[in-house]
Amino acid sequence: MPAVIEASDQSPLFSPDVAQISQLHVSPGDSVKQGDVLISLESMTLTSQIVEAQRRIDLVTVHGTLLAQRQGESLALRFWRRAVHVILREVVI
Repeated sequence: MPAVIEASDQSPLFSPDVAQISQLHVSPGDSVKQGDVLISLESMTLTSQIVEAQRRIDLVTVHGTLLAQRQGESLALRFWRRAVHVILREVVI
């Protein structure tokens, strides 16, 4: 005999920023488990932050390459790691 099972718990979903659903990864009736991706969101603000962070990382990489040529790779690598860490901390995810 067929049966319908309903979730005993429901949780509202909130985006930390204005966002639109860009993709649904499940359909009604699909089985899901904890950790499954249900939807993908697209945020123009976050996308802009990511593009800007990538631009800054590219710039830091160029400076790190020049520093490596002048001062040595060890110092350049420390500079690059520190700079990328600071840049990525600024991106709100």
